[in-house]
Amino acid sequence: MERWLAKKVELRILLGAVLLMLLLTWVFGWLVYNRLSGGEHFGSASSAAVLIVSAPKTAQKILSGDLKLDDHEVRANFDEAGGFTFFREPEAPQYVLVSRYDGDIRWSIVELYREGESDPIHVWKFDQPEEFAFASENRFAVSPKPRKSHLLRTVHPQLMSDGSLVVHSHYSGLYRVDACSKPIWTNAEFGFHHSVEISPEGDIWTPGTVSPEIEGYGWNEKTYDDHIVKVSPEGEVLYAKSVLQMLIDADLINLIYDYDFTVQDPIHLNDIEPVRADGEIAKRGDVFLSLGHLNMVLLFRPATDEIIWYSQDLMMHQHDVDPLGPDSISVYDNRRKTDADGKPFVLGLNELLRFDLPGKKAEQFFLDEMSSMDIRTFNQGLSDAIAGSGRMVEETSRGRLIKFGEDGAPDWVFLNRSESDRLWVMNWSRYLPKAVGDVAVEALAATKC
Repeated sequence: MERWLAKKVELRILLGAVLLMLLLTWVFGWLVYNRLSGGEHFGSASSAAVLIVSAPKTAQKILSGDLKLDDHEVRANFDEAGGFTFFREPEAPQYVLVSRYDGDIRWSIVELYREGESDPIHVWKFDQPEEFAFASENRFAVSPKPRKSHLLRTVHPQLMSDGSLVVHSHYSGLYRVDACSKPIWTNAEFGFHHSVEISPEGDIWTPGTVSPEIEGYGWNEKTYDDHIVKVSPEGEVLYAKSVLQMLIDADLINLIYDYDFTVQDPIHLNDIEPVRADGEIAKRGDVFLSLGHLNMVLLFRPATDEIIWYSQDLMMHQHDVDPLGPDSISVYDNRRKTDADGKPFVLGLNELLRFDLPGKKAEQFFLDEMSSMDIRTFNQGLSDAIAGSGRMVEETSRGRLIKFGEDGAPDWVFLNRSESDRLWVMNWSRYLPKAVGDVAVEALAATKC
């Protein structure tokens, strides 16, 4: 060893080695920069470079217990077993459309249950990603790929009368899927995400994203320009409006800069709720919008292309607007903050807020019920108000679904727990009125897959 170390090295060889190391360092740095800035030119080489750079942080997470073992695994402690735990019999059973990531098969599924029963009536499985693949020029519409189950979610499925579902995979194409889990049509004009709701006329409202085309704005092609999009039951885009343009037209451009203009997701539209009946302020055909990164909800009228009302009171990265009456809404407020390491957390508990239009002040309600079940999903989450039957709440990032009765006590809990006792994310479930469920169940019974 000493003899080897004592050998002389020619200067030209030493300089060559140094130059080679500098070149390799530059190439390695470029691969990392390319991937982290959103580039995909160097494929697996860039991914490998990022993996090497992040190894120390990954090791730290493993030692601290913060590392998720799967893209959809969640960490929470609950006493209940997986599936439904019923605390009392439902007085008027309705239906629950459970959308979740199945940790046993590692794919997302949708299950239709009759309330009070532990076994599903029907299951839609999304374990054939090649059937949902599509080509799109929209960078925000990500096509699912084989062996990548995290690229195929079943977000906020809308059950149709023929037993089909309208659903997307969160920044993907929008699908209509038949009872046998086969796509009927796919629309990838936008990167569709978050809520899926039916209009009074039977069309579909859902957020969609494209790169911005607003003249005079310095955002690059990677900036999210969220649109409200109305799609027909046959998959045709009937209407689309940029939320950025909506705010500019209403002389609310200053609100866009609540986040610096360099932020790539300045709006974060996460819910569109159609108005179904006329009030003094809200009219049938209007839509309520939740803008998560602006801590704002607003009422927009497509018929006249104008914002009618908005508020930013109390909200902290809220989701899910729901009607309580003609001019009254509830908002699911995550109360989300970010710590010094960029990790999101909930400031206390999730809350429900009530707005009575035209007032802009929020009123907190349902606090005791939320506290009794320690509800605090930092991401997503929803609440379905049920006339005469209470309220259902989904803790998306904690793998739990809870149904409260009219008296505020829980009727049941659903935990998305796998056989290995691990918890997995929910994908925006839905409580269904009996009349809606009955029609779909009849259609599903006549279907043979």
